[in-house]
Amino acid sequence: MKNIPILLAFLFLSQVIYGQKILSNVYAATSPGIILHGENNPMKYFQLELIQLAPNKRYKKKTHTTEHLILAKSGSPLLTSGTIHNILTPTSLAMIVKGKKYQMKNTSAQDAWFYVLSYEDRDPSKGSDTAKSFVRLVDDLAFHAHERGGVRSYFDKATSQTKRFEVHATTLKAGLKSHDPHTHKSEEIILMIEGDTEMLIGERHYQAHGGDTYYVESMDLHGIQNKGMGLCSYYAIQWE
Repeated sequence: MKNIPILLAFLFLSQVIYGQKILSNVYAATSPGIILHGENNPMKYFQLELIQLAPNKRYKKKTHTTEHLILAKSGSPLLTSGTIHNILTPTSLAMIVKGKKYQMKNTSAQDAWFYVLSYEDRDPSKGSDTAKSFVRLVDDLAFHAHERGGVRSYFDKATSQTKRFEVHATTLKAGLKSHDPHTHKSEEIILMIEGDTEMLIGERHYQAHGGDTYYVESMDLHGIQNKGMGLCSYYAIQWE
């Protein structure tokens, strides 16, 4: 009986730690592990993790009630899930819907690196019951150049956890801004692929480099600028 207060305190603290709202900020990832973990609008569970997969090793998961977005960083791991059987080249991605198993196998002699974004909506009825897992290989996607750089759209659609999920990759020329500071209801991740950037979020300016992640809360004023001498590129990820 004497241990009951300690146990209750531990359970309370666990809820505080693992139920924390993810705040607008820049989050670095210099080694494998969890980059972001907590909750947001509208997700009751949200986690971004960087995985390092050694040669001839496998990474096996089941999504259960969550959905997983896999973003290939380097190497060429083989993804299998149901009828999906694809090598994920760098900056390719895959979406694995809830209730599915998948595995990544590194068949090369070099380490493979990839991000796994996993999340679960508070409202289980919001997602599409007919949503299917899919792959987007970067070589199959058109790059649309413009005066500031260019953009590559990966997808913009309903998923098993969201009424809308959108991913694109932006390339910016040296010194240029993507657009003027703005706001939107959707929360957003800016995941740096390469280069050096500065981002206004609210009233603060943050700096990020290849591998770092900006997190932007709903309705926070924000805008990004390339601060490097060459091109920069990043994923922009939003959900509802």
